[in-house]
Amino acid sequence: REQFATPESIYLSKKSIDFFEKMSAITNYNILFRQGGYLFLAYDENSLESMKKNVEIQNRYGVKSRIMMPDEIKERYPYIDTSKIYGGAYNHRDGIVFPQAVVEAYAKGFQKYGGKIHTFTKAYNFKMNNGKIESVLTDKGEMKAKIFVGAAGAYTRIKRYKPSQEFFEYL
Repeated sequence: REQFATPESIYLSKKSIDFFEKMSAITNYNILFRQGGYLFLAYDENSLESMKKNVEIQNRYGVKSRIMMPDEIKERYPYIDTSKIYGGAYNHRDGIVFPQAVVEAYAKGFQKYGGKIHTFTKAYNFKMNNGKIESVLTDKGEMKAKIFVGAAGAYTRIKRYKPSQEFFEYL
């Protein structure tokens, strides 16, 4: 979704949606991306005012979110009981993507270009040289490469690696 309140999150989400819109074609793998829009509902005046401020910020950064009032919500979504709703924030580009399909698409593309994926491999440490990873010590031995991708999950305990400025410029 593009409906965030900070410029950084808005930028990242816009770029993500731009990419997901073409990822299936790029990877030749259906990531099951569907854009049906997203409607946040406000159940009190304060929530609606907060949504209005967020929509202003989003619009400032090129996101075409908008405020919908209860009568418009009821017309578009007749199954929603709008009797206790003050309004809502809507964005037509928001949608859903299936994470497993995205991972499969990345993996297939990565392997297509010569990348190797080591599943069920425990990484213990890095060998560093001038602030760059030279190799990774794993339960399957030492692995050397020019580029390493850590895809161990959000809660991995990588202790020594600090991304370089070059890494962020690449992104």
